[in-house]
Amino acid sequence: SSSAGGCAAGAPPPRQPRTAETLPNTRKQRNHRRLGALALLCAAVLCPAAGLAESMKLTVRGLDNAARQNLRAHLGEVGAELAAQEARLQRVLQRAVRDALQPLGYYEAQFSVVRDGARLLIDVEPGPRVVFAAPEIAVDEPAASLPAIRELLGPGALAAGKPLSHADYDRFRDELLRGCLGLGFFDAKYRLSELRIDLAARTATARLDLACGARYAFGTVEISGSRVDHDLLLALAPFRTGEPFDNALVSRFEQRLRDTGYFRDVIVRVTPGPETRADVIALAEDIVTSRYELGAGF
Repeated sequence: SSSAGGCAAGAPPPRQPRTAETLPNTRKQRNHRRLGALALLCAAVLCPAAGLAESMKLTVRGLDNAARQNLRAHLGEVGAELAAQEARLQRVLQRAVRDALQPLGYYEAQFSVVRDGARLLIDVEPGPRVVFAAPEIAVDEPAASLPAIRELLGPGALAAGKPLSHADYDRFRDELLRGCLGLGFFDAKYRLSELRIDLAARTATARLDLACGARYAFGTVEISGSRVDHDLLLALAPFRTGEPFDNALVSRFEQRLRDTGYFRDVIVRVTPGPETRADVIALAEDIVTSRYELGAGF
């Protein structure tokens, strides 16, 4: 017989309660392992080899400041991974040099690149610069004879011998069209608009042929949204129905309305209509709702 408190022969010993500290693989430990593995995975995805993730420092030599800044803008950041692929890097640089320098007149640029640790040394030889030849510009009458258009077409416009800049050509082309539109040639459009590059002669010829159509006249003039006497407000307009349209006069009318001090906001809109007439409507928002009388002086 066994003593009190003993176990019967052959019976398994009673199970002892196990605390979290004695468990070989608790839920808490499993969670820690999972979080650790997830952190390693994120690090592998988000942080590849440090040498391939970082951007290279760029040094560009051989260009003036404007050309250098333009090239840097076209290149953007160059990663170490790209810098390690010579053929691909050459293609990227060739495209960037072309796109950055041709608009400035450099069509024969050459470059070389050397990697020095974490830095790329880019040496550029821009070559000779293309210059403007005498432009070929045609503007239909009667627009061509108006003083504002004659001024735009003056000798300074894309002068022969001036270094080529695509931006200068684009600016002049757009200003000429805007000038005609502002004088009431609302149907104006280019028959021809091109910049012809002659690499053999290293010249660029601006060729513009502007069809203007008929000049519109002022149509109806209206005031909307204001309780101020409309006849008094319309007297501020420096133009009359039937006169040739000029947007400078419309701007002056808007400024005169603003100078009265009676309006919170004023917007003047022009609507080209049939029979080559352009209607003008002034949308005015009164500061207060009282009725006003305008004195002289505007």
